[in-house]
Amino acid sequence: MSLGYQLIKAREKTGYTQKQVSRLLNISQSTYCDWESDTIKPKAENYLKIADLFNLDLKDLILGSSKIKCRENIDFLKPDKYSPEVIVRLADSVDKLVIVIEKLLQKERSD
Repeated sequence: MSLGYQLIKAREKTGYTQKQVSRLLNISQSTYCDWESDTIKPKAENYLKIADLFNLDLKDLILGSSKIKCRENIDFLKPDKYSPEVIVRLADSVDKLVIVIEKLLQKERSD
């Protein structure tokens, strides 16, 4: 599921308009519109704000917008191009990145 689709569904569920969401996230409405249309991706700190605003799981938000779903489903890599070791290292890196971002989100919520 693309990030834009997740944003649209979350916004509709809360009843917010794009203008309201952009104000709550402290960004321009055109930037938020670009996120919903998958024209551009948010900066890392904005993923935290989005997850917090819509009460979404950060891991799902980030990984749901890419083809990397989990270690068992790295379908964007062509096996003939990358070795299994490279794929496993990449999956480990993604897992670690998600953990770091989740910790940042928890810290931001507690501040």
